[in-house]
Amino acid sequence: MPASEERRKQFLTAENFPHLILLYSIPAIISGTVDMLYNIVDSIFIGHFVDANALAAISVNIAIQASFFAIGILFIVGTNSNISRAMGANDILKARSALVHGLFFGMIFTGIAAWTILFNLDWVLIQVGSRPDILQFSKDYAQIILWVVPINAGGLVLVGAIRAKGFTDLAMRVSLSGAFCNIVLDTLFIIVFGWGVKGAALATAMSQILVFIFALIFVYRLYQFPLRFSKEIPFQKDLLSNIIKIGLPTGFRIAIFSLTYIIGNRSLRDFGPDTMAAYSITMRAGQIIMIFASGMAAGMQPLIGYNYGAHHFSRVKKIIHTTIFLNLCFTIPIAILFFIAPPFIFQIFTPSMETVRIGQEALRFIGTATCAYSIVFLTTDALQAMGFYKMALWVSTSTPIIICLGMLTFAPLFGRTGVWMAYTVAYTSLMLVALIVLYREGVKLDKKELLQASNTPL
Repeated sequence: MPASEERRKQFLTAENFPHLILLYSIPAIISGTVDMLYNIVDSIFIGHFVDANALAAISVNIAIQASFFAIGILFIVGTNSNISRAMGANDILKARSALVHGLFFGMIFTGIAAWTILFNLDWVLIQVGSRPDILQFSKDYAQIILWVVPINAGGLVLVGAIRAKGFTDLAMRVSLSGAFCNIVLDTLFIIVFGWGVKGAALATAMSQILVFIFALIFVYRLYQFPLRFSKEIPFQKDLLSNIIKIGLPTGFRIAIFSLTYIIGNRSLRDFGPDTMAAYSITMRAGQIIMIFASGMAAGMQPLIGYNYGAHHFSRVKKIIHTTIFLNLCFTIPIAILFFIAPPFIFQIFTPSMETVRIGQEALRFIGTATCAYSIVFLTTDALQAMGFYKMALWVSTSTPIIICLGMLTFAPLFGRTGVWMAYTVAYTSLMLVALIVLYREGVKLDKKELLQASNTPL
């Protein structure tokens, strides 16, 4: 066995759980922060160097981007889970096959979704909540971004494959290259050339292409085989089905969250572009908490997948508990900051005092409750890492469904405050459900550990 593989196995079976989880999670958190910077940097540049109408248009585009990103994340999560469990079982061929299936079909399906939207763009923008005064801005952004959706999805699958093999620091550096490129190009295209929303979209698109190229090079070196179907790696219907099943909870969750954006935009558009801009910024800020949660999940999943595949059930339970504790150590201080200092956060994105005023209430409702949702997120990802896609699907889809129902109920009664309330109710109630699910699954893991011990010869 190569020395690098032996070291990787030693890490995955170490007993210092906080150190082990942080070792895998911190690079993933940094990578996730970098991925988030694409949209945050675009919002900051647009908010300060264009206007509130353009910033409101970004909120509309979130719903569109989420719809095809749901398909991409489906393949990313399903592929990573299959790779991690295959590596734990020493099945290198299956890990390679999972990568090829995830990459190929992830790019195909996201491309179909994005280009279908592109050729029906005006109608789609109106349906997701665009106003006449922001429609052109929304079109300017979407017309560029949608063309590179398959490349972005492929790059994310490849970066996930790098991370699934244990090279989280390399995955981080690949993502950093794209974020740095985006900042430089935003500065050039928006401030220097004055291209506005089109410049922001072009900067993001070019950065995503760069990430795809770098990730492709490194994945080829790490996995050491051609990334295509062949006699050694034929198309396997069962494997594709498993990738889709494992990734479906996360993909469906994001797809329904896209629906919450749509309902939110449609509920808020009559209040004007400042309210829609405040909504957009609030959701961006909430992503800061989710970056820590998703980073912890990215670090947790290969550990759970490997140890579950190796039948180390007690370790799986400890990894889940430790990850949730560490996540709360990161996210609770951020939630407190959202509650006590919302004007400061909003002024990073926009000089509009009306947007800041409206956004204070939104951030206090939604931003602080996002800490509760991070536990739901980790629960879903832990279930997926163990292959329990049905339970993960049930947990993951409950949150956005409750948000949608809350918006439809509260918005007519409380106006825009009702939209903020819907998120708070959904996040806190589903956190309680997630904790119950974790307890029940922990009991099952204990039983499996006892059963395995009883069958072990003395």
